[in-house]
Amino acid sequence: MSVNVVKQAQVLIALQAVPLDRIRLMKTLFLTWHRSGRPSPQSFDFIPYLYGPCAFDLYEVLKELGQQGLVIQPPLQSPKWAPYYLTDGGKQATSEAVMFIEQGQRDMIQQIARWAAQQSFRSLLDTVYAEAPDYAVSSILRQG
Repeated sequence: MSVNVVKQAQVLIALQAVPLDRIRLMKTLFLTWHRSGRPSPQSFDFIPYLYGPCAFDLYEVLKELGQQGLVIQPPLQSPKWAPYYLTDGGKQATSEAVMFIEQGQRDMIQQIARWAAQQSFRSLLDTVYAEAPDYAVSSILRQG
């Protein structure tokens, strides 16, 4: 099983729970990894960045899923705020992708995704910074 298959499965499982924009999806996947004890090897490559943990490889996975017709992102002025949705093909692919992620991990991804969807940007970042201060070191926002 390739790392990319696992990455795609995690994204599909999160979006199955609720449509998410890039930032909320990123923080969902980070909190899942962090709360799981930061297993190594991790699927996404998180680094401290401007708004806390960032995995630039998530952008490539989203692009691939879009090209495969599994996710769509309605046009908005700022793509980083537009939520991603599963297409019908994405819903089918998710039912197949679940075999790559254990049930407890799937439940955690979906629980965090639902929570993240309801958070303001600041509330989301404050939670991430409080739980993982080592990933807030490059942030342009201070916790508060």
